[in-house]
Amino acid sequence: MENELIDISTISIESIIEILKEKKNFLLSQDVEKYVRFVSFDNGTLFINFDTGYPRELLKNLNTFFAKEKYNIKVEHSTLPGQDTIYKQKQDLFNKQLQELSTNPILKELLNSFKNSYVAKIEDI
Repeated sequence: MENELIDISTISIESIIEILKEKKNFLLSQDVEKYVRFVSFDNGTLFINFDTGYPRELLKNLNTFFAKEKYNIKVEHSTLPGQDTIYKQKQDLFNKQLQELSTNPILKELLNSFKNSYVAKIEDI
């Protein structure tokens, strides 16, 4: 993805993660998914906040990446809390789906049949 193809009116954490993955910067994309809370995007500046435990160099790494790749995006820390991280959103969705599935008698029977079993992943088929 070239920087002139980015529609800055729709910039989001998801689009940042996609850019990082396309540029094969998987470690930074994982950190963004796990620790970055989107606050806003205004005039080429992405305002974010962080979840607890984030790597201290994360803000610097994001700015270095966007400068090196010649994207016109600057990343700044915000005092506003921002949205939940992508990781947290995925966890919440999993927990909601698991709660809905937990009433299924077939799943209950399966889990009871195998000692120490649990649901690790839910996928649509």
